[in-house]
Amino acid sequence: MMTETYGLLIERQSRHGSEQVHAKLMARREGQDHPINVIDAPLAELGMYGHAYAYDGQAKLIGWEPEYRDVFAIDQVRAAGMAKMLKRLAAAFAKDGVSEDPSDGLMSMAKLFKLTFIVERAGPARSAFQESQWTWRDIPAGRDRYRVLVEEAKAVELTKPENAKRAAA
Repeated sequence: MMTETYGLLIERQSRHGSEQVHAKLMARREGQDHPINVIDAPLAELGMYGHAYAYDGQAKLIGWEPEYRDVFAIDQVRAAGMAKMLKRLAAAFAKDGVSEDPSDGLMSMAKLFKLTFIVERAGPARSAFQESQWTWRDIPAGRDRYRVLVEEAKAVELTKPENAKRAAA
């Protein structure tokens, strides 16, 4: 029987006109050098999917609270499990004092689920996870890298012409 550990896949993307930073729950099987999607409900497709927003010369990451994305089939049992999981996360965030800093949310999620790694693509995205190169980090180093990705996204958002106009007005 192969042992699985759990962690987060972090990435920064430009999508739909905004800079986004995602942290998605993933698994890693013993002996494999790539992450795999979590298939166990209610953890499948759970993550923090924020995007940078700039206004008045300031930028922040918004919408980074835990949520489910790309869930294709939900029955009543799965919906109840997902709602219960989101309540557990909200309680953990409150207990840990998570407020404005998304990296605090990342750490709270790591603590609640006993996550052991944070992984990021080391090169261009390939069609399959096993074809990509990966950088593996422990949780504290992954949190630091996540903070860098957030700051990069905010900086890019501030340089966009529409945001520069708002800041100058």
